[in-house]
Amino acid sequence: MKRLWGVSLGIALVCTLYGDPNALRTPTGYLWAGTTFTLRAHATAGSLTQSSAPAQVRVGQIIHWQTMVDSPAGASIPIGSAVFSTRVVNMGNGYDRLSFEVWQDELTDPLWTVRLYENPRGDGQISSSTLIATPGSGGQGRLIAPGETIQYLVQATPPGSSVPTDGVWVAATYNTSVPSRTNRLLGEFVAGVRRSAGVHSRATSNLNYLIAVAPVLADSRLFWIGTDPATNRSLLYYTPNPITVQGSTLSSNRQTYGRTLSNFAPSGFSVVLGTGWFTGNGSQLVRIDLARVLANNTSADPYQVVSLPNTQPRLDLTPAIYNGRLYVAGADNRLHVIRDNGTWAAQSARPSTTVGNFSCSPLVAGSSLYIGTDRGYILRFDLTNGGIAQSRQVASNLPIRSLALTRDGRLLLARAGDNRVLGLLVGNLTTYYYYNTPQPIVSPLTYHWDTDTVLFMTQDGFLYALNAQTGMPRPHYPQQIWSGQPLQRATLAVMLQEGRKAYYVYALAQQATAGGGTQGRFAMITLVNPYNQYEVSETSMYTGSDYLPWISFTGNQSYSFCLIAARTHATPQGVVAAINIR
Repeated sequence: MKRLWGVSLGIALVCTLYGDPNALRTPTGYLWAGTTFTLRAHATAGSLTQSSAPAQVRVGQIIHWQTMVDSPAGASIPIGSAVFSTRVVNMGNGYDRLSFEVWQDELTDPLWTVRLYENPRGDGQISSSTLIATPGSGGQGRLIAPGETIQYLVQATPPGSSVPTDGVWVAATYNTSVPSRTNRLLGEFVAGVRRSAGVHSRATSNLNYLIAVAPVLADSRLFWIGTDPATNRSLLYYTPNPITVQGSTLSSNRQTYGRTLSNFAPSGFSVVLGTGWFTGNGSQLVRIDLARVLANNTSADPYQVVSLPNTQPRLDLTPAIYNGRLYVAGADNRLHVIRDNGTWAAQSARPSTTVGNFSCSPLVAGSSLYIGTDRGYILRFDLTNGGIAQSRQVASNLPIRSLALTRDGRLLLARAGDNRVLGLLVGNLTTYYYYNTPQPIVSPLTYHWDTDTVLFMTQDGFLYALNAQTGMPRPHYPQQIWSGQPLQRATLAVMLQEGRKAYYVYALAQQATAGGGTQGRFAMITLVNPYNQYEVSETSMYTGSDYLPWISFTGNQSYSFCLIAARTHATPQGVVAAINIR
């Protein structure tokens, strides 16, 4: 409204749309593309009205799609192919046709066969689907009506069982009839195989002689002890031929030391320092002279007792090695320094009784040694003088079960109690993050340097892999490796075969059985793709086997082995198994 010379002048512009009030709409509520209307404008000035000529208006096409992935994003397949399902809904107002592309990624040359299918029936069956696209060869789908839903299937088929694979990563994208600058994601998927792996060779103890402590590798040879628990008579075995070179085997490669050890009951940890094998005999710490064993010098027992002043060794806690010395936890809550010849050298300061008793194996980091207690304390000893440099309670009355240190030295990782993993700032041991598991953890923490990942396994058979810097799970974790009865314990290790790109997690577990017994389990899992698994069968592990919490590698070559050892199995006899690394 504007006032001119005292006269009020009003102008109104009115647009009137004439069309069919019964015009059809799509199932999503839009007017169909191509619907036409008549548009006429009316202008009013005072009492005068003028109308424009009619104009035809046509509804344009609205491009709007909705994507729904209705299958898990990962699959582990024992046989056949992995099939992933996703659906698209035309939410626009006109018929449209999509164009598709598919990509696959593997850590080797492409071995998998990947295909994208269109399945108008929506029954999830490849047999009723039409091939649309393969990697490097895109394609178009059928015309899709507004409101219509079409299922698309991504099929990933592994190579033959004789061809090793680390799994496959697949991505499918689409674009519309009005292309956008970037394709839209149809789905991202990962697949792996679940296949069996065999045992390359085995070495055993005599019948009724069990393996009570972990074997050791020294001088390219394997040493182990078999013990008759009824008499505490023990036999020392070793491989006369090296097992770290090409063509190595455990089969027909066993030599027995010529002297039987009487009243010898191996127990506790088992480590090598120099030419000495340190382990337990009952409650005593002993050093076995491996050079004497190899020379078959039987003039006397090949071991000596290692005495700690006024205390007993904690044989349940694996000692640390630093600067050519063995750091053994004592029952007096001191660290005792042992030379490689088995003589005692020094002891650390004794912490206050407030902190409780040592509860995990010590960890060396530079010139510091960390150890946890059953009251949730972590102590840092200065290895240059044996003093206690730091003491802090990080978990109220939860025992510290295991420790690890990140590669940048920033975080100390601790398993506290049964269900908690802590990331502690090294400077003051304050909590940076924590991660709780729904089921008890049954393995020590295993830290992988190259990927900055901490791994562990829980009682329900799930393998966890956390970003060690943040405490967040890595993609596709946790991943269940074993189901059924609970795991009693587990041991993990990581290895990369030379010339390969895929790290593998080697998982050894002891699982309860329905009949009240126990059974050893072993699997090799691709670290970045835990859907890709190779498992040694129960038969190959030996039925009723009871495995020690020990994994060792003879090297990282294509001919190298992963070694595991069973205390006994259905036949009362210890066995060491060599499995080809992946």
